[in-house]
Amino acid sequence: MIRPGQSLLHKLSPSQTEKLPADGKLTLAARTIERLLKQLSAGYLVMTFPNGEQREFGARSDSLHAEIRFHRWSAFQDILRHGDIGFAEGYIRGDWDSPHLEKLLDLAVKNRNILERAIYGNWFGSLVYRFRHFLNRNNKTGSKKNIHAHYDLGNAFYRLWLDPSMTYSSAWFQADPNTSLELAQRAKYQNILKSLALQPNSKVL
Repeated sequence: MIRPGQSLLHKLSPSQTEKLPADGKLTLAARTIERLLKQLSAGYLVMTFPNGEQREFGARSDSLHAEIRFHRWSAFQDILRHGDIGFAEGYIRGDWDSPHLEKLLDLAVKNRNILERAIYGNWFGSLVYRFRHFLNRNNKTGSKKNIHAHYDLGNAFYRLWLDPSMTYSSAWFQADPNTSLELAQRAKYQNILKSLALQPNSKVL
């Protein structure tokens, strides 16, 4: 399990480790992210590149201080290509981490408009964004792909947080927030049956 602030560098094999370009300059994607972060209007951010270089953004006097440490150069390109989804997936893979994840996310939310405008505000970024959504559109093929990506995670995962009936919809807690999820789901079904006024021989599809 990945914990906030946990470094995953020890899990990388030599073939997975990425090196700085031969000329010693930051990758184009890394430089682009650097330019975007210079537009921060709230918070103070310390960013560490995979080669150990650090950059500071925002006002040090701001009460919100955050830090992000990149472990793979590919993480910058993934963020530019896939936005917040690429950012989240990079954390899951261990491409980057942060000692205080909640502060980093708070900073990202407070600067969301600036960052989104910087990425999608130009014609090229807007074109890429629209093309990505075209590929993921909800036709028969796209819907199958989207459902598989979001829901086909295995029953073991859903058992961790659903009730024994594995109901994937909101429960009815009525007036008691301390009711267990299982009882709240049963209450919902009972309320549905009552509303439908079903008879003993009725069938429900």
